[in-house]
Amino acid sequence: MSTVRIRDATSDDVSSITTLIHTLAAGMGETSPLTPAYVAVYLGTPSNSVLLAETGGEVVGLLSFSLRQNLFHAAGSAMIEEFIITETWRTQGVGRA
Repeated sequence: MSTVRIRDATSDDVSSITTLIHTLAAGMGETSPLTPAYVAVYLGTPSNSVLLAETGGEVVGLLSFSLRQNLFHAAGSAMIEEFIITETWRTQGVGRA
């Protein structure tokens, strides 16, 4: 397997993020109303984050999460919202990176 790099998404990644989320929805037999404009807003919201897995200059995975306060733990917590690895990179260890 090629080296996998995990990095924060930037506004330059809007198209890749949109494509990955549409792929995730299609894999569940659904569609997503996600647009590039919404991705840009999401990325601009301080409590939201997207991490991308990249290898050879290609985005091959995504993990999105939001940070929020949690009453039970009386502390901040992170909630994973979406996680996807492109089909050709599944079982290659990308999700463990």
